[in-house]
Amino acid sequence: MKQHNFMESQIGLISTIASLCALLFAIPLGIFIDKTPHKKALIAFCILAIVFATLANYFYPHFGFTLLAQMSVALCGVCLAPAFAALTLGIVGLSDYSRQVSLNEAYKHAGTAFSACLVLDSHFIMESVRFL
Repeated sequence: MKQHNFMESQIGLISTIASLCALLFAIPLGIFIDKTPHKKALIAFCILAIVFATLANYFYPHFGFTLLAQMSVALCGVCLAPAFAALTLGIVGLSDYSRQVSLNEAYKHAGTAFSACLVLDSHFIMESVRFL
């Protein structure tokens, strides 16, 4: 946000409001996720909303728009954890739930490490091409 000439106070205000919004709506959204039978559609919607809010924020970096985008990302992020937990519980059942959650976390961390390696690798490749 500093690249788009946001002041530190604006960045702090955006972060605070988005965090408070996520904190206030975490329990009601968790209850909603437990009640809804459309958990897969909710996960897809949240992922798409995060992608579109991030892209829109990139192309329209204004204070109000950035605030709305960060709030929507925070709310969708709050929805994803209980939705994945409920979906996992529904698929494997209570007896295998802890093992499956451990596997899910391991795969998530492996994906994060893999994408970090790709980013680092692409950086070094671009630097070596530029050096030539």
